[in-house]
Amino acid sequence: PLRWIAISLAFSGMLVILGIDIGVPWPRNFGDWLGLASGVMWAVAAVRLHMDRSNHPLELSLGFFVWGFLFCLVFSLVPFSDAHIAPDFAVVVETLYWLMPVLAIVVVPGALAAMWGARLIDPGIVGILFMTEIIVGTITVAIWAGEPFGIREIVGILLISAAGLLESVWDVMKRPRSVRSA
Repeated sequence: PLRWIAISLAFSGMLVILGIDIGVPWPRNFGDWLGLASGVMWAVAAVRLHMDRSNHPLELSLGFFVWGFLFCLVFSLVPFSDAHIAPDFAVVVETLYWLMPVLAIVVVPGALAAMWGARLIDPGIVGILFMTEIIVGTITVAIWAGEPFGIREIVGILLISAAGLLESVWDVMKRPRSVRSA
């Protein structure tokens, strides 16, 4: 029952942020559909990671980056609209000088942590905790893109945070006192 409450809180927060008051937030463009597909794929991956004890997180992360690169390469070459124009190779090379260190310092450790952590905790908790991505995204677009940030976004963030805290605190409280103090 507690998991269902946490899921309900998290989805409620997500729907509040996405604007359920103006209609069901169905994917509206190709990017939205890719985002939805990536969420479904991550849910499947979290279950598989939790079940798989034979592969090391480093191997899994390497596979993640190799396949991600290949899919991105294929998608970058496929025109999805008339506005699709691939950047010049020189622009790509210029970008790599600052992108590679950012990937090495921020993205790779984050992916390793996600692969390592998803093996240790229940996939349902992984999903709820990863909803914090919505919180970070909401705050980031408000700061960098000038998107609105008001009471609706605050309520959504609080609901999602409550879901993550409810599930996490409950797990800590279930543990025997001797394990909690260690």
